[in-house]
Amino acid sequence: MAIPQRWASLGREALAPADTDAADRLAFLLLVAFILVAPWLGSVRSPGGLAGMAAPVGRLVIPALALAIAAAAFWSRSSYRSLRSFALPVGSILGLALLGGLQLIPMPDSLLQRFAPVNLEIYHETAELLGLYAKSTPVSRVSLAPRETAGTVLRLVAYAALLAAAAHLLRTRPRRRLFTGALLVAGCLHVVVAGALLATGSSFRGAFASESDFGHYLLVLLLVGFGALWAEVLTNTDRGRDAIDRAEQYEQRLPPLAAKALAFATIAAGLVLTGSTCSMGASLLAILFVLALGAGQRRAWRRAGGPAGAGAAAALVAVRFGAWPPTPFADIDLSRTLRLSEAGLEAWKTFPIVGAGLGAFVDAFRRVQPRALPGFVDSAPSNLLQILITGGAVGAILAVLAAVSFFWILLRKWKAQRHREESALVLAGAGALLAVGLDGIAEFNLGTAVVPATLACVLGLAIAGADGSAREHAPSSPAA
Repeated sequence: MAIPQRWASLGREALAPADTDAADRLAFLLLVAFILVAPWLGSVRSPGGLAGMAAPVGRLVIPALALAIAAAAFWSRSSYRSLRSFALPVGSILGLALLGGLQLIPMPDSLLQRFAPVNLEIYHETAELLGLYAKSTPVSRVSLAPRETAGTVLRLVAYAALLAAAAHLLRTRPRRRLFTGALLVAGCLHVVVAGALLATGSSFRGAFASESDFGHYLLVLLLVGFGALWAEVLTNTDRGRDAIDRAEQYEQRLPPLAAKALAFATIAAGLVLTGSTCSMGASLLAILFVLALGAGQRRAWRRAGGPAGAGAAAALVAVRFGAWPPTPFADIDLSRTLRLSEAGLEAWKTFPIVGAGLGAFVDAFRRVQPRALPGFVDSAPSNLLQILITGGAVGAILAVLAAVSFFWILLRKWKAQRHREESALVLAGAGALLAVGLDGIAEFNLGTAVVPATLACVLGLAIAGADGSAREHAPSSPAA
């Protein structure tokens, strides 16, 4: 069967599972389209953006579409996949959104004095200043930037809804295969576009605001590419069993393997060209972790794990420290990062319990920004420090609980999954979460809306793979 025919057959099966209806098919098509165009949607800006930052219209496009996909998915009458086993991480994400909602609620001074005294002091100072000009004074609350906090809460709810919708919509193997292919196509497409712009003298960032944002996006997709490639390695021998001769067998087995290897290599090359040492290191560690786990679980992994791991490590290191970029670690300004971290810790000590308000980093950091650190600082140098400043100790506990519990549950699900293709997808999801977490130690990599939205889709794919059952594996088209 030719490759276009395989994709056509796979598309028909993906759109027509046994329990589908019009709303379910629409939601699935929207999900695939969302993955393909999300970076361009995230770059939409309204007039009057400040200091190069996207104005509210740009930040709301992705959450609005995510909520629309979730609404269509759960409006349908198709059988719903329960997320009961993932209640702790999903509940922690929603708990973080609830914390943001509480930060927006006007509170009595007596309560704020107890949990957020500096926030109360700031509102009193603002009220006195505005009173001099006979203007209305703001009501006291935790958040120093209510509009930013409201937008962050909306995004958190949208990401949780998108994750649940993806886990529901990708309940069959054909849909998972098609969606994985869409993720790889999206990554390769953006790498090609960014490369074309680089050839014209532009920077290698494509639709993103910076090379680092592009690198964070590719970091998520790189683990998906590796998972798809590894699933093909595990199942490739199943192809061509009915072939008449060896030549026909190789004809059926080689193209899918080569296509997935090419997609993985393209995304890896794009990640290298962004010049992000942290993202490269995080991706390498995550891939080696995935290989180490798999090598102890299945014989097929043990046979190919060593050569594949060594090859991946050698290729990434050779490209990173070889032709491009010419100076290793040139993207890291250690002294500035240390000064940012010290000032960030001071900001957290100012708002220790419930933070300054989700999304209110700029307002909180400006109060402690030293003269030795000039310029506009819009984010902390790490994910943990960002949430400590904006959500306080409460927000940090919820965020860490969500990430760690999600990672742990995925590993447990992977160990229990007997199907090779689904187990590779589950481990790829865990690897993507690990890569983002490792990269987030030295960078705030969740600031661009498309990165957490893409991660939510990948985790939804992993959940769907983890819950894959035998009834899904009825005869279907060969994998694309």
